[in-house]
Amino acid sequence: MKLSQSEIDLIKQRDIVSYLDACGFKPVRRHNGKAIKYISPLRAETDGSFYAYPETGTWYDFGSGKGGSIIQLCMEMNGVSFGKACDILSGGKLPERKIED
Repeated sequence: MKLSQSEIDLIKQRDIVSYLDACGFKPVRRHNGKAIKYISPLRAETDGSFYAYPETGTWYDFGSGKGGSIIQLCMEMNGVSFGKACDILSGGKLPERKIED
């Protein structure tokens, strides 16, 4: 059984800045309140080319050319599947059922 679109949309509403903070990543700089700059959680760097966009719940890492929703971020940071990332982001509170990728 797959996750419903409403379940996926609910997970995508999780605050991306709070997620990064919980993972130990602190902002380097804020840009006009629309973008928050970080040292990339995906690779080694010193200047910070990773941006989180709280208004849209998305991110983009200019150094790697990757970006997306909080689900893709969790997948990249943890090296897990879509279903596992959804489980992580929901705090392990997804219904007990098979999650297909």
